[in-house]
Amino acid sequence: EIDKFTKDNAGLNSYQYFRLLKWTNMIVSFFNFKRFNLICIQDGRIVAHFPIFLVKSKLFKNHFVSIPFSGHGGGPLVEEGQNKNKIFKLFLNKIIELAKEYGVQSLQIRGPEEKYLSELLSIGFKEPLIDFNFILSLDGTLETVRKNIDKKLLNIIKKAEENNVIVDERTNIEGVKLLYNMHLKTM
Repeated sequence: EIDKFTKDNAGLNSYQYFRLLKWTNMIVSFFNFKRFNLICIQDGRIVAHFPIFLVKSKLFKNHFVSIPFSGHGGGPLVEEGQNKNKIFKLFLNKIIELAKEYGVQSLQIRGPEEKYLSELLSIGFKEPLIDFNFILSLDGTLETVRKNIDKKLLNIIKKAEENNVIVDERTNIEGVKLLYNMHLKTM
């Protein structure tokens, strides 16, 4: 039922994908995070959904995050025509209750849909950081691509190659665990 609601109400595919149970189940099984699927029900049907994860950290203290390991695609999802501000306040009350229970210090919503920004700011969230995407054309040969790269960056790449830095592609659970451990060490 949550997945149907998400597919019917999320705009961009990334906003859909990161809220689907298949994705959130993967996060739970790989990283052992505790997930909370907050939902609002009206007349027997879901009208809002907000998945959050409990991320435990000795360094940064426990916190809730809308989507671990991604800068966008998370946050609440509300059916069109519903009172977003009222629903966000209901979600926030539940999150505060859960925060007390689990010793959580903060909630981070990563990359919510733009249509929710004014409501989030009105209930106390801070102004979001601007997110940038950079695109580099990969058409042509390696030499053609390198001609379009800044000389300082090329020197860094050359130095990495001279020091035998390699790119290792992993497509299994061990690769996910390795990435997660590197993430923890560098956060």
